[in-house]
Amino acid sequence: MDQPLLERFRRLIANHTGLVIPERDDPSLRAKLGLRTHAFRFPGMESYLNFLETDTQEARGEWQVLIRELTTVESYFFRDSGQMKLLREVILPELIARHRQERVLRIWSAGCASGEEPYSLAMLLLTLLPPDDSWRIVLIGTDINDHPLRRAMEGIYGPWSFRGVEPEWLERYFHKYGEEWRLDAVVRDMVAFRLLNLLKEEFPAGDMRDFDLIVCRNVFIYFDRVTITRIVKKFARSLGTGGYLLTGHGEIPHPMADILGLGPDRLVARSYPDSLIFQRPAEEPVAATVSLPGITRRSLPIRPSPVKAPPVRPAKGALLQEALTLFGQGAYRKAIPLATELVDDATHAFAARMLLARIHANLGENRLAEQWCRKALRIDPVASGPHFLLAHLFQERGENGEVADLLRKVIYLDRGHIPAYLELAALYQHDGDLARARRMRMSAMESLRDLPPQTRIEGYEEWTAEELGRQLSVLLEK
Repeated sequence: MDQPLLERFRRLIANHTGLVIPERDDPSLRAKLGLRTHAFRFPGMESYLNFLETDTQEARGEWQVLIRELTTVESYFFRDSGQMKLLREVILPELIARHRQERVLRIWSAGCASGEEPYSLAMLLLTLLPPDDSWRIVLIGTDINDHPLRRAMEGIYGPWSFRGVEPEWLERYFHKYGEEWRLDAVVRDMVAFRLLNLLKEEFPAGDMRDFDLIVCRNVFIYFDRVTITRIVKKFARSLGTGGYLLTGHGEIPHPMADILGLGPDRLVARSYPDSLIFQRPAEEPVAATVSLPGITRRSLPIRPSPVKAPPVRPAKGALLQEALTLFGQGAYRKAIPLATELVDDATHAFAARMLLARIHANLGENRLAEQWCRKALRIDPVASGPHFLLAHLFQERGENGEVADLLRKVIYLDRGHIPAYLELAALYQHDGDLARARRMRMSAMESLRDLPPQTRIEGYEEWTAEELGRQLSVLLEK
């Protein structure tokens, strides 16, 4: 097979499955395609390629056979102990607390292979939920490869699937089955499996929506950046408010901002000691004060963005809300001890640290404000809020070079951060770089168009997003 024909196969496979086959695997790819061409008795590989391009039942069946050849099935129970610890100790307890009234959880294991991952999640839930039937668990496992899915539905596994697994799990939820082990029916019945192509199929659709947690690990390593972006955006729309997406370590490539998206369906990164996890936020963050030539600057105080992390313990959530209320009323000193109680709380630490940073900034205690910003970044190093507040603190000190670097980092982390664009525009205009200033304002205009017209951005409450856009239009016409 000549190289141009191989490239056509490579593009077809990528367009159909999302799989990116590296050039180093060319010999293996040629061999597999040759075997399939021979199996169908085609006169040549181009005939086989033309057959794969048809939309027939026979071609769809052949795609399943070819996918089996091209994908590697590699999984085991409780894979990645750090991420499993994060799920067991933080994420799942938080979701259970959030849904304790309706008692329903919806979880999707995407790219589940032979089922070890969704069954691991099911076993974790059995240890965390009350021992009764009061909860309804919707746990779906999907994969593009039908062969391992059949094994998943049988629930029979050999020793390789249990490497690194604590003996107690094996003793509690498995039964000896010849030389292998069979999963208990209680766990098997918790998971529904189905065939699904993440790239080609549309979701959210049907019951593939409103998930509290989507786990998609060791899948994106086979995709290119464009494909990852498309699939992540579909995942974001398939999550319920406050829902989480967990991927393998480093599978969302930098820069993340364009992949994580903008607007109501965007995801934000949450950093924990064991892993990053991505969340569809409960509320869109409200931008802080910016400097805009032609529009009166609103100086500090900077009010908090109304981000409310779902509480694990109602008392903690109430404490944070009380601190936010006092902050909004300007009772900064009264809010400090309440926020300080939460700075090491697993669920509210980031919000508490950022609240303390804003309090001290409003009090003119910039050194303390900077310290709390940096402590917040230890929890979520890719959050734009701490970097933006640091830019204001550096601006107060007259360190404009640092300010510009920080604002560029904010935009890198959050492509829709309107105040960062406007603040950079002001700096560029001050330096006489009118072309760059204009580009920043144009970017701000594009982000404003994504907002509902009546949205009010903090610092510009006298204008709606639509009215602020008109103010920017006047500046752009000059």
